[in-house]
Amino acid sequence: MASIFIYAGLGIMLVGAAYGIYVAVKGLETRKGDSSKPHPFIAGFQFGPVSPEMRRLITVWGVIMIVGLIVTGIGVAIGLN
Repeated sequence: MASIFIYAGLGIMLVGAAYGIYVAVKGLETRKGDSSKPHPFIAGFQFGPVSPEMRRLITVWGVIMIVGLIVTGIGVAIGLN
């Protein structure tokens, strides 16, 4: 029973990691970089206000990762008993 929770939690976190990569790419695309800078990759990492759409995507990503961590923790707790 413990292994089911552990693997399910790790699977949820794997889905969360893939979704996180999607969110990161989407976030880099939404930022308006200055094309006159010599390093266009670094120009994508601008700090400033976050759009409401990106805030929603980041929140969903965080919830997925926390749920995966909780499910994995339950599996580890059951396995240690």
